[in-house]
Amino acid sequence: MQNIPSERERKELLQKICDALIEKNYDPIRQIRGYLLSDDPTYIPDYKNARAAITEIDREILLDDLLRAYLGISKEDTSAL
Repeated sequence: MQNIPSERERKELLQKICDALIEKNYDPIRQIRGYLLSDDPTYIPDYKNARAAITEIDREILLDDLLRAYLGISKEDTSAL
């Protein structure tokens, strides 16, 4: 059984991935979007283990997190649905 990172851990991982992408002069939005749409981890460079880190986060969970953050909806608000 895979260990699912907590919401806080996912946010920290995503921030580390973004930092690594920026350090390598990549646009983190475009690269992460490419990964999310294609499920192709090569959108994320190996630099600072960013590629391994992105694969630790389930894509569906990450998309849920991003949508909740964008829409300002907490997990508790949708838990009854």
